[in-house]
Amino acid sequence: MKWLEVNIETLSSPDGLPVELVIGALMETGITGVQTLDDYEMKLFLENNPDFWDYADEELLNAVQGKALVRFYVEDEFAAETLITVRQGLERLKTGEFGDNLGSLELSAKSVDDADWADNWKKYYKPFRVGEKLVIRPEWEDFASGAGDVVLSLNPGQVFGTGLHQTTRMCLEALENLDCAGAKVLDLGCGSGILSIAALLLGAETAAAVDIDRSAHRVVAENAEMNGIRGGKLRIFTGNVLNDSALADGLGSGFDIVLANIIADIVIEMTPLVKKKLAAGGRFISSGIISQRLEDVLCCLEENGFRVIEITRRDEWAAVISAL
Repeated sequence: MKWLEVNIETLSSPDGLPVELVIGALMETGITGVQTLDDYEMKLFLENNPDFWDYADEELLNAVQGKALVRFYVEDEFAAETLITVRQGLERLKTGEFGDNLGSLELSAKSVDDADWADNWKKYYKPFRVGEKLVIRPEWEDFASGAGDVVLSLNPGQVFGTGLHQTTRMCLEALENLDCAGAKVLDLGCGSGILSIAALLLGAETAAAVDIDRSAHRVVAENAEMNGIRGGKLRIFTGNVLNDSALADGLGSGFDIVLANIIADIVIEMTPLVKKKLAAGGRFISSGIISQRLEDVLCCLEENGFRVIEITRRDEWAAVISAL
């Protein structure tokens, strides 16, 4: 299959704000699976991990000298329409509050195939720890687990959910801190299935995972099998729960934990649905919320009868744990 690799150039900075704003703009246009190549972060990592200098890609380091690239992939079939939407989103970003501090926002693209995709990102995706127990292990990497480790093996394919982004990490940490034992979990916008699978590995009884991306069903099923999740413990759905009432009804109700790691606008739209799905005493973990939209989300939660239990902030992102 042919894909288009799209790169958006922005500024590299210690606070990461330009990159996060570009990611936020992409998420608002429906692009959720991104890769970032940030000169500051890459050099900081190499300074703190000198053993990796021998493995550093000099060509890549030179390519991002003094800047950052936000990269995503789109199937050739949908490339033209997607690029128009993305360009419109970038134009809105340029005229916004931070437009003068985002660099060129130049967009470039090139055609790649599936094999190129694998070569372009797998070599940068290594096992990493989240919280006290969870370890995310890419399928192709070895990892010697220790006592108490909960290892989640993952191949995200071309959908969102590597666990590397702050929004996903905050959700994973929230799951680890909650008591998942015997819980019934709903994952809205599941991507690779990383959150649903993490919940099940942490002791949840069942999970329902839904995503608008048709590729997600296969990826989630493969990741579940890889982690030994079988026997109907994970139900997978494809579609838009906001405009498909049959799909929304088919998910069931009485969930102990509902997850929505998307963007602020969609979290707000989904909150009334979550209210119907959440069991008494259950928890709603919402993430993907850029800091400038946090108050909007909190107001929506309050209007729908939720009480906020905890707010976690990481860089320019926030996650909220709430309950009815």
